[in-house]
Amino acid sequence: MEGISISPSRSVVMIAALTSIESGLGLAVLYALVRAQLPFDNPLLKGLCLGVLVLAVTGRLFRQPFMNRRVGNPLGVVLVQDGIVWLQWLAACCVLALAYEALIV
Repeated sequence: MEGISISPSRSVVMIAALTSIESGLGLAVLYALVRAQLPFDNPLLKGLCLGVLVLAVTGRLFRQPFMNRRVGNPLGVVLVQDGIVWLQWLAACCVLALAYEALIV
């Protein structure tokens, strides 16, 4: 590999950017489907509830941290790795719920 320069292809970057929209659209549809059934009136709490639901469905709520710890990762590493994932999904769901309630409803 010495002497070989690797640079990202513009087409790959463009495809990655366009397909990244899929998660946001999926979350928006999911929120639209379940928002009436969520036990809160506050959009922020609805977003947190949706985030916990998404984490649970994807196995990131308890399973992934448990398995990361079980294979021998130190507790601090598990907290940082899985905490970042938790924060990303919870933040995305809260922003989605707030935006949906402000723009759509």
